[in-house]
Amino acid sequence: MSLKKYNTSEITPSEWHAINQFTSELELQNYTCVSIYYPHDKRSEILTLLDKPKNNQAREKIEFLIKQEITKQVKPTKPRKQFINTYCIFGWQKNNKIVLKKIAISKEMPFVYVAGKKIYLKPFRDILKTNYHIILVIIDQKSDHIRYIQGNKILADEKSSINLQG
Repeated sequence: MSLKKYNTSEITPSEWHAINQFTSELELQNYTCVSIYYPHDKRSEILTLLDKPKNNQAREKIEFLIKQEITKQVKPTKPRKQFINTYCIFGWQKNNKIVLKKIAISKEMPFVYVAGKKIYLKPFRDILKTNYHIILVIIDQKSDHIRYIQGNKILADEKSSINLQG
């Protein structure tokens, strides 16, 4: 039996966990939000998009701070463990203060700009779906438990009793 190596389309378990924690935190927010996903090579395009005038003053303030955050980002001079393919920035106004949350991920994602009543998290949900097939076997002296799992669904669950000598 050999362990499957990660494809370039998959993310590491530690990055999956970081994205999951990040999205869990964002899901708690219930404010009008600007959600931006942009590949590392589309930086100038997102800055051009943010320069366009809007009719909403609150949204303009959020976008101004997002633009400042994007222009502050510089390429790292030291080699990194994982290459950044997509930057994700979310901004909303809470108690007359603008809150920005950002994350950089190694997975390539589409260029997305959404200003809406909720934070746009669909691209993250697509990444967090797991499609692994797992067979879990638990054996003790009196019983065994076999479970067949695909992603987050249990496809088969079997329990039986056994008699092993100690």
